[in-house]
Amino acid sequence: MSEGQSSFLPCFRYRQSACSVEIKHIQPEVNGIRVERDGDKQSEFDSLLFHRWKDSMEKGCFRYTLDHVKCRTIPGEQGFVAQFNDKRTTKRRKPPRITDIRQPFNPDNFNFNKIKEGEKLFSFCPEEEDTMLQDAEKSTNLIIINDSPVDVGHVLLVPSINKCLPQVLTEESLHLALDMMLLSKHRGLRVCWNSLGALASVNHLHFHAMFLDHSLLVEKIDAVHLACSCYEVVNQSTRGFAFQLHGNTINTLARLIFKVSCYLTDRQVPHNMCMSRGDAFPLAMQEETPNKIDEPTTIRVLLWPKKPMFDFKDDPPFLNACIEPGGFLVMKDLSSRCHVT
Repeated sequence: MSEGQSSFLPCFRYRQSACSVEIKHIQPEVNGIRVERDGDKQSEFDSLLFHRWKDSMEKGCFRYTLDHVKCRTIPGEQGFVAQFNDKRTTKRRKPPRITDIRQPFNPDNFNFNKIKEGEKLFSFCPEEEDTMLQDAEKSTNLIIINDSPVDVGHVLLVPSINKCLPQVLTEESLHLALDMMLLSKHRGLRVCWNSLGALASVNHLHFHAMFLDHSLLVEKIDAVHLACSCYEVVNQSTRGFAFQLHGNTINTLARLIFKVSCYLTDRQVPHNMCMSRGDAFPLAMQEETPNKIDEPTTIRVLLWPKKPMFDFKDDPPFLNACIEPGGFLVMKDLSSRCHVT
């Protein structure tokens, strides 16, 4: 990591060789990410992120603290986790009106070029000859706080912030999100994305990165093979597509997710995405699932098509966005958290 052009904003520089495709078991932390002082259990990326995030919290850059947050694992085979976090509903920024999932970027609406300096944590800078990342190397990719956080360390990855891209996935941005997953040693990191019409609240390309100290459904959802390296989730309340790094390179995985997202976007089908460590799906030629062990074996990516939702309503106990189908429900009402089954 080196200092960027501004003395106030660090630049995390990395080479592709640092993004190890070998997924090793990381023991869950005691109280999860709240023990970030244990630097020997963190990567350089994790250390910088948590240090800068904590500094922003101490400076009052967030809309609320997390003292009120409570979690409960819901009994049952799925193991959904319900979190009471009413302030994320009541304190978060009100989204603009969205009418189309390809709605162009509007500089007059809120976007991440308008955030305060204290909300910027560091720039995210690949140093590669990889043609997919050549533009990313020339652009400014920022890691910023989510000022209405779900948990400690909740940040946003904003690819090529200076290009003012709308909230539509690009191949390059997916590559950066996968890099982020592989640069972290935290087992609970999930990198997620919402399209417009699937509860994205800002039409400026961004991913959520959440460090959640819970084993979630997204790690173990079964899927059936469709074609090539694409799988289908069928035995869940929310059906969708599944992909994995196992059997792929970062480039081929990013390209495959991008193609499916383009297909849905061209047909005005909103969708959510979640990346997580988890069990590998069987490869097309394998008859059995790889040996089930208690540690994650790959990066898996779940993509859920949704019915369009352009009007945000406060009636449901939780909004079904990018992390909820994966097993983490952010509830606005404490009684709902206590009684949900």
